[in-house]
Amino acid sequence: MLNAFAIAAAEESGFSGKSTFKTWLFGIGRNLARKHLRKQKLQFWVSDALEETSLEEAEDELIRGESRRELYDAMNKLPDEYKNALYLVYFEDMSHEEVAEVMHKTRKQVYNLVFRGKQTLKGLLEEAGIKDAEY
Repeated sequence: MLNAFAIAAAEESGFSGKSTFKTWLFGIGRNLARKHLRKQKLQFWVSDALEETSLEEAEDELIRGESRRELYDAMNKLPDEYKNALYLVYFEDMSHEEVAEVMHKTRKQVYNLVFRGKQTLKGLLEEAGIKDAEY
């Protein structure tokens, strides 16, 4: 139960009695929360990591991350044999001979898979807008 002092204070600050006191109080809370969220959108937060690096370094890292994402997306579109051969050679640093043993292929077949996989990957990357894809 509200005491007379709380009701008087509420009436002075805008409580008109059209709704319950609880509804009025929740309305104030909702409006304060919205105001807080609007202010948060206007503020630019800089993390400690960004404060220690220059803007150019942060931009370079963002571009590298985007390029990696494009590469992985393109790799997922490759046929499985191309994808496996490229992954083992470039991400696992295996030699063509080691990849041949793992994939039960000859060294020449692995060489061809890697070559064709790189060509196909280059085409997919160029379709995605990366024009300077090298292999």
